[in-house]
Amino acid sequence: MADTEPPPVDWNTALPYDTAAAGARWIEDISQGLAVATAAGDFAPGCIYWSRQLNSYLDLKYTLTTEQRVRLAKILYELIVTPGMDISLVGSFASLCTQLIKKEKLIPTDQLILQWRPLYDIIQRNLYPRQKEKVYPGAGRHAPSVMKLVMYANRFFPPEATAEILEELLPDINIHDLQHTQNVQSLLVFFLPVSKPPPTLTNIPNAPPFYWVPTMFSLWSMVANLSSYDGLYIELLANLAEKQVATPETVGWTDAQIRHVFSVGLRSFDLPVGGTGDGRGPGAVRVSHGSSLMNMLDAGRKNRTVEAFAKFIIYTIYPSSADAGQSHPSKSLEHLATMIRSVESYFHPSNSGRWGYQLARFIQVLASEFLRRLRKEDKPTCETPQRLRLTKSIAEDFVTILRPVALSAMFGKDQIAVLSIHGCLKNLAWIEPQLIIPSLLERIYPGLETLTETHRTLTSLGTLWSISIPLLNRRHFPQGGRHLPALLELTLPGIDLNDPAKTSAALMFITHAAMCAPLVDLTKGHRGAGGAPVGGRRNSMVEVDAGDDESARMEVDEEEEDEACRLGTAEFEGWAAKFLDRIFVMEHGKAATNRTMETNLIQLVMYACELVFAQMSPDLQDVSLRKLVNFVSFNVVPNATKAIGTLCTLVGGNEPSKRLAAFLPLCHDRILAELNNGAASDSTSSTTGNPFGFASMSDASLHWWQAILFNLVGHSGAELLKYRKEMTELMTASVEICHSKRGYKWAGKLLRFALVDLTAIYPLEIRSQGKARWHDPEFINNSHKYWAEPGDIRNLDIDWHVPSQEEIDWALEIINHFVPLCISKLRELSGASAQKLDTRKVSNEFSKWLTLLRNLIIGFSTLVPPKSTDREPSTDAEDPFIPQFKKQPVSAGYCFANAEDERLKRVEELREEIGTVLHDVAVYLEREREDDTGAIQAVVKSVKMFLTHRGVDRGKFEGQVRGYKYAKVSYSSILLADVGRGVWVNKCLQMSIKVADDEKRHPRYMLVKRAHLLHLARLKYNSSQSAHTSIVTALTDDLSHLSLGKYSQIRKAAQSALTRAIRCFPGEKYRLFGRFIEGLEVGADGRRDPDRMKGSLYLLKSSGFLGLALRDWRHAGAFMETLSRAQHEDKPSVLELIRKVFLEYLMQAGEMPIDVAVTEGAKESAGVLGHVGDGDGEIQRLRSKVAQKASESRDRYHQLMQSLLTILNGNTLHWRFGAMTVNFLDLILRSDEPVPLSLTRFVAEGAVSEHPAMRKVCLTVLYRILIILKLRAVKANGGVEADVKRHVVPDEGLASSVLEEHGKPISEENWGSTQLVDTLSAGWYCWPSNLKVYRFGSVVPPGQLRYTDPSSSETQTYLSTVFTSPEFWTKFLSYQSQEISRGMEMFDVASARFYKYMFTVFLDGPMMPFRKAVEKCLERTEEKSLQRAGAEALAGLVRGSKHWDFGRTKEMWEWVGPALERGLGAANQESLYYWGECLKFACANRDPRRVYPIVKMVFDAPLDVNSHSFFAESKKLGLIRSLLVNFHWRVLPLTLPLLRSYFAVINHPYQQVRDALGANINDLLQLQWRPGHRDVAESVRKSIESASVGNKIGEVPTDANAEIQGLLEGLMRQLQAWRAERPETNVGGSNYGNAGKTVLAWAAPALVSYRVAGTYPLIPHIMPEVFMMQDWEDQDLQKMAQAVAAVYPTLPHPSQMIPQAVQMLLSVLTYNGNGGGEEGRIGGNGGTNARERRWHVKARVLPVLQVFYFKHLHLLEEGLAVEVLETVSGLLRDPQVEVRQLASVTLSGLVRCSQRAAISTLKQSFENDLAAAPLPKRKRAAQGGAPIPSEIIVKRHAAVLGLASLVQAFPYEVPSWMPETLVTLAGCVSDPTPIAPTVSKTFTDFRRTHQDNWHEDMQKFTEDQLGVLSDLLISPSYYA
Repeated sequence: MADTEPPPVDWNTALPYDTAAAGARWIEDISQGLAVATAAGDFAPGCIYWSRQLNSYLDLKYTLTTEQRVRLAKILYELIVTPGMDISLVGSFASLCTQLIKKEKLIPTDQLILQWRPLYDIIQRNLYPRQKEKVYPGAGRHAPSVMKLVMYANRFFPPEATAEILEELLPDINIHDLQHTQNVQSLLVFFLPVSKPPPTLTNIPNAPPFYWVPTMFSLWSMVANLSSYDGLYIELLANLAEKQVATPETVGWTDAQIRHVFSVGLRSFDLPVGGTGDGRGPGAVRVSHGSSLMNMLDAGRKNRTVEAFAKFIIYTIYPSSADAGQSHPSKSLEHLATMIRSVESYFHPSNSGRWGYQLARFIQVLASEFLRRLRKEDKPTCETPQRLRLTKSIAEDFVTILRPVALSAMFGKDQIAVLSIHGCLKNLAWIEPQLIIPSLLERIYPGLETLTETHRTLTSLGTLWSISIPLLNRRHFPQGGRHLPALLELTLPGIDLNDPAKTSAALMFITHAAMCAPLVDLTKGHRGAGGAPVGGRRNSMVEVDAGDDESARMEVDEEEEDEACRLGTAEFEGWAAKFLDRIFVMEHGKAATNRTMETNLIQLVMYACELVFAQMSPDLQDVSLRKLVNFVSFNVVPNATKAIGTLCTLVGGNEPSKRLAAFLPLCHDRILAELNNGAASDSTSSTTGNPFGFASMSDASLHWWQAILFNLVGHSGAELLKYRKEMTELMTASVEICHSKRGYKWAGKLLRFALVDLTAIYPLEIRSQGKARWHDPEFINNSHKYWAEPGDIRNLDIDWHVPSQEEIDWALEIINHFVPLCISKLRELSGASAQKLDTRKVSNEFSKWLTLLRNLIIGFSTLVPPKSTDREPSTDAEDPFIPQFKKQPVSAGYCFANAEDERLKRVEELREEIGTVLHDVAVYLEREREDDTGAIQAVVKSVKMFLTHRGVDRGKFEGQVRGYKYAKVSYSSILLADVGRGVWVNKCLQMSIKVADDEKRHPRYMLVKRAHLLHLARLKYNSSQSAHTSIVTALTDDLSHLSLGKYSQIRKAAQSALTRAIRCFPGEKYRLFGRFIEGLEVGADGRRDPDRMKGSLYLLKSSGFLGLALRDWRHAGAFMETLSRAQHEDKPSVLELIRKVFLEYLMQAGEMPIDVAVTEGAKESAGVLGHVGDGDGEIQRLRSKVAQKASESRDRYHQLMQSLLTILNGNTLHWRFGAMTVNFLDLILRSDEPVPLSLTRFVAEGAVSEHPAMRKVCLTVLYRILIILKLRAVKANGGVEADVKRHVVPDEGLASSVLEEHGKPISEENWGSTQLVDTLSAGWYCWPSNLKVYRFGSVVPPGQLRYTDPSSSETQTYLSTVFTSPEFWTKFLSYQSQEISRGMEMFDVASARFYKYMFTVFLDGPMMPFRKAVEKCLERTEEKSLQRAGAEALAGLVRGSKHWDFGRTKEMWEWVGPALERGLGAANQESLYYWGECLKFACANRDPRRVYPIVKMVFDAPLDVNSHSFFAESKKLGLIRSLLVNFHWRVLPLTLPLLRSYFAVINHPYQQVRDALGANINDLLQLQWRPGHRDVAESVRKSIESASVGNKIGEVPTDANAEIQGLLEGLMRQLQAWRAERPETNVGGSNYGNAGKTVLAWAAPALVSYRVAGTYPLIPHIMPEVFMMQDWEDQDLQKMAQAVAAVYPTLPHPSQMIPQAVQMLLSVLTYNGNGGGEEGRIGGNGGTNARERRWHVKARVLPVLQVFYFKHLHLLEEGLAVEVLETVSGLLRDPQVEVRQLASVTLSGLVRCSQRAAISTLKQSFENDLAAAPLPKRKRAAQGGAPIPSEIIVKRHAAVLGLASLVQAFPYEVPSWMPETLVTLAGCVSDPTPIAPTVSKTFTDFRRTHQDNWHEDMQKFTEDQLGVLSDLLISPSYYA
């Protein structure tokens, strides 16, 4: 076989009609149309229309060549990145472009180049808009589409893109601003190309091709305790590992990097360790941080980190033999084995918790990704070298690693987790079936046989369903076939209507089994075609053997297995009969009510029956058919009528002749008899009170047979022709005689099903094999050898039903008879003669004939194709707002395709006549019988079908698609259905079929369904391609009138029909939009009609009509104006609906472009795609139309602005509608048009309105106007900001100035030369190559402004007058300072922004009146609302003075500085929040030198240790922290003095102050380190060098600098001195207690903080003291210390710090009070109390050590792990029993985690110790017996605890050494205390954890061992 990929699968070749020629013409039209529309700038509707056509083209599974795909993707990409493009169009184009490029095989990476920068700009503009940019709510809805495009497009970025992306994003990283950093990191994950290495770095020796990997690890190491951040990096690395799996040397993975990823992955499971229920440790403090872009776009996927981690593991697994000379890891599998062993106990059902699903999902993804990689590497086109591919031994090891935990978790309590386990088991069964399936069967058989443990039965059924395909695939697992009969038999009891979950699982297994195996009894001798018996004698059945693990490894005798499988088929006949009996029982037990659960269950039953009967041999079908005939003949079950009817259709399988012969004569006789006896003769037009909707219970028998008949007719094909006479009699009699609703409804169904059966195209069979193989006797006789064989997607061999001429003739006969009959009856009813009839009877007759007509419309919808047309005839061809496009149906196998065929013309005439009569009836009913809701609803349904149904109903089609997707999901993970499991199995290689990735190897049933869905999709597409005729206009008019009627049920039905109709005839929505707008107005006669308004509002809220108002100015204007005037109706329901429509519009609205220029790239792409040029006539015509539309849109924008203002100025508008109208103005206000004076005047006056809502929205518009004035001024005069803003290349001087110039104010001399860096992130990690810097503003003469827009001069002059008016400010601030009555009163950012932009545009012009008004607010310090208003004003003023000159700025600070100082000084607990927000707003994203007075005022405030006001002191600390959080590293020079002052008062007596001190100290220490690289290149180089030195991760220091080191050491000395001053009493706080609480208040946030640079240097100094604090007399100090100690081990430590941390913990544990360096910290002052404290400390450190060991398992070196093990083992001999017991628990955890190799050594050592310490013979005291020496008790107890720890390390399994150990322990059961209680507890725990699987575990013990242990292991009630 050639090493090339086969061509993509063309699904259309499976259809029974030709599609290729039409497809070629279609794609040519699409390419040409898209190119022309793009070149002409006709983006909407032109490009939108052609993109939708392309989407339909792809949906219909047409194929594209690589060249076509590249050209289309390129032009779509150019459209996406066109500046000013409507964001909704961008989202639409992005989704389509993603669809084109996402499959790598269809577009190789080297075939297309896409620039990254334009996409980046779109994301920045829409997701991270600057404050001055307007944010539209609708923009965020399209962000996921753009981000998804980035994920697939980054492989097409040019080679230089990597360096450019790093240059753009790395300088923007500053971990002190977490949310911003997460967003930057998210962009790195999305944008960095991982498919191909970037150009090699020449300036860095030994740099790997992907040189940025060490930089990513370095950045990663700077942040901890943040799962979302970890997820970003793991996802990036997982993608990189997958793409570079064939060339790992390009990445240069190191062992340290692999270990780091495993360590983070283990933490991500959040497992409880150390006896606590919280995965972060006992007493842990949880913190929440800002969300990243990744989380925002993917919020529903909480397990992203776990999934990416699993993916990373799989793609870094390589054979060990490939190590030599290669730079890639090979130990990932070893690390995985270690991890799985360490978490094994968490998978057990008895150890369930919230972590269960994460772990289950983890191993599921592991297995899935392993299988995926295995399949890729088994292809001849795989690029991975043979030496790097997965081998058989790796696969076996992988399955062996996961098998124990998967088998353990399969019976879990969390059903969602169990589903993931099922997926894992299925994947493992595909990887190595011999290793997993026998073990599964050992558990499944008992689970199915048990009667008491229902949860095991349910899980067994679910597991069986999951593994059914690999189990039954004879080539994959030859032994599996013999199990099928027994398993089918065992699943039958699971079919129980009272247990839906179990029934669903049982039925799913049956369906899977049925679609895999033909149900043919192969023991009846030779079989003919289709499995029909030819003769011979049945052989006997063989016994089933589930096998075991050992037998699974033995060589399989395939001939023996084939024979066993063949003999097993003898059981199929008996099973089929029992299966039907279970179905009959279910139907009898079905409730009368239509409960959803039962309905869904019955649907699943029918699904199973469809497959079971389709796979039956003819003789089994005969047996089933006879049983069903007997059942329906002697039973009438009204509540099962529909289900039994469906069952009768399915029972014949793919042989309709049998079921027709059995049922149709029976139905004929029974139905005619019932009709002749008066059944269904009562006229009813609605559901009656009788059960099941019957007109009379005497009709039950008729409806029973009716349901059987119309279901029987469906999909019978040409066989129905044999019963033409009987069918004609039945149809005629049913139509004429039936008058009850159910009767004529099902008579209509009979007509419909008969017509569809005769005229539609559908598959006649869904078997597991094609018709040729199924009818091949040789294949059928060997069919058991091909069970579960996947369908061949390239040769489905479907037996389609294609209408024959005889069938068409009969269909025409039915149509020509019944359609005219219905029409004539309806005309009679609409005529004068109907007036004499009873009203109820007339209504019933209308309903009857309309129902019959509707079914006929559906029935003959596939006879003729829709007519094509060049444009919508109902629309104006010259209207630029209405699209004009042709309608061209696709071929779909219609009966009549020749336009000259007279029969076609006849059918089209009938359709026209039907449309006319429907219109006439609708008009008649609306005019004469408007209260006849039943008849009107019937006509609405008929009209809906007439307009929208062209072969398939949209709702039913979507239902079938959902069903197909559900079935597809149930087969997900079957990625190796070709059973090619690797190059090591020659046999599998020979039979494996190499397929492309998009060739889904599903069972043939799924593929046939998919092909049928494709045919239905073509019919559905054609429903929107019908030509627009006058009758369409008339009928949509009828629906629109009915949509506005007075009856809600009619309105709803008509609205549903109309919204569906406008999808098929989009031109109608342009025509009808105005009618619904008029529906909101007062009638011409002045009457108000709330029902009419409701109907209009509901329709305007629908996507079709609302979209018009969202995307073009004509309809938007009408919508906004009318909605703003709709206050005339005061009915609450109408007002609420108006509010909902308004909010819906607001949430979807985006900027409506007026004139978007075509880029050169788009023109070039259009030329390549469509070979068009600017001179083409069509382009010129379209361009003219686009220009006309733009001109008219601009005019309508101005008209709309004035119209809305006119409405607002009418003085009659309710404030709610006024606020809504102002919101509309805000929505449409544009920066490319001058600001109207009238608008400005209104919002300025509205800003001081009496109504809070009006003030709020007017203020928003007002500051938006100020922004526009500034933007237009900058645009009009590009040099207006030249003196204050420029770009420079950072140098050392600039880098030092940003830190060194904070200590002094900016003088007038250096005012103009100081370079300010407002971007606070720049320079923390590295400096950009091009940095935007600012200067202070130059002098602007009085009376002049910096920003002046000549076109808006009137507006600017007016605002200047307003803002200099004292009356305005007095009134404005009086309203702004009003107390908010509801909710918490928050700092109003909108108000502050208004002040900011006012002072930006008008400088200090408004200062005097503004100042006086603000001072009045600030005077009353006790009024929090006044303080809030003043704080907002001062914050906005400071921020707005950014570009003021020196004089104005100085004057401003002379007032603001003291005002702020007074406000902060007088702030109380209520108002302090507002002043804090004031500082935050004023200083955000500002160089600290701009706000020097604030910095000086806050940082210079001294702490007064003698103050009695804790609030005053904590307030100072809080304000400092506020500035630290804002400026972070930019105030670094100010931090050391603060630290010294804080350490001086660390023993402060007040708790609030201590808490604030601790928080501030933590922040100050976190700021001390910054990388500060000169540029990006240096940061990359340093990361590479750091990774190469000591094989470490990152560059975060673990040691403090000299100054901080000195402070910490001094603090520790002071603490030790204070601790030595242990007080006599606990009255009042001691110095040690107070200082310790401050330290803990500092350590607690440091240990859980995401920042670690200030935490790592702290640990060696603080943690030993923290352990001692747990034993201090102060209870509060103890609790705080315990919480901090519990958090400590969960802090991720870098690998270079772990030895130091472990040694610190071990030193605490091993200190014995004999001196040494730690004596001062641990030993205390000596004596009994000191010894007591020492063992208390040990007892508290042991759990910390256990958690630390687990959390850092993958970073511990072997020697260090052994040292920990030895130390803990030594503690078993501690004199204190509590320490010994905790050491035993800890040792058990260590052994469980990783040290299993030491088990034999430990076991031998403990046994030797036990033997070396025998107990002396006991004597009674009277006999002179001495007590047993304590040394012997301790030594013996230590040995027993050691052995017990080994046993407890394996709570759910029995290793080979354990029985002997238990026997040894049993010998100590009579030892003295505390030995005997330890032994008893060990056996109690063993019995508790092993009881579920004791029947298996007991096999590991010998009879003698069980005899010894019987009393200890088996309680009297154990087997009860």
